[in-house]
Amino acid sequence: MKTKPISTPDMIQREKRMRFNPLRMLTPETLAQALDSFIYGDLRQAAQLWEFIAERDDTIPGVKFKREADTAHRDWQVLTKDDSREAKRHKEVLDGFWAQATATNAFDRNETGGISRLIKQMMSAVSYKYAAHHLVWSPRANDLTAEFEFVPLHFFENRTGKLRFIPDGVSMEGVEMPRGEWMVHTGQGLMMACSIAYTFKRLSYHDWLAFSDKFAMPGTLGRTAAAQGSEAGNASRRRWSPSAMTGAR
Repeated sequence: MKTKPISTPDMIQREKRMRFNPLRMLTPETLAQALDSFIYGDLRQAAQLWEFIAERDDTIPGVKFKREADTAHRDWQVLTKDDSREAKRHKEVLDGFWAQATATNAFDRNETGGISRLIKQMMSAVSYKYAAHHLVWSPRANDLTAEFEFVPLHFFENRTGKLRFIPDGVSMEGVEMPRGEWMVHTGQGLMMACSIAYTFKRLSYHDWLAFSDKFAMPGTLGRTAAAQGSEAGNASRRRWSPSAMTGAR
């Protein structure tokens, strides 16, 4: 049983220093490369991109949060298959285990809670395809509980058809994840389609902003009764010229 956290202060600091905004380089070409790499098992590029989209889009964050929280806030219970004494004892142990279990973000330990937090983190698999927790066991005199450390998806690769953990967050090959030390959930992976929609919506927004920046300032129309080419007409033209309106010399 592992009894120590997967992340150390040095790992957390390195992760924060290496964090960058992939949206700055987002194009249809870079998106296609990231999604193809995800399918081939290199999860890092797409996972980091999806995290930023899920935080900064005008629609996805609210929808994603509601879907995850709706499940996490439901009541839960441990059920038995029969009424035997062994089953009741088993239920009693599990009730105690889950009542004491905690869930923490391995790289942001301000994010912590109980089973509701654990379920919410597990539900991120609906968006990202996979959600992985590292188990830190806490044996005690009369019972056993655990802390579930939620590890971001970009710390894993799937080249062999089974998630492997990348301790430094940058290597190509990960290490095996022993049974009993990790819990992995799978879901639909809706961010693959959402990221495609986001990219082309973003391009449209950029075109709209560029157009507005260039043409949003209305033109100036000056009227005068003076004849064209006359002294009064030329004075009116100078008065209402763009340079005069902006104060240029």
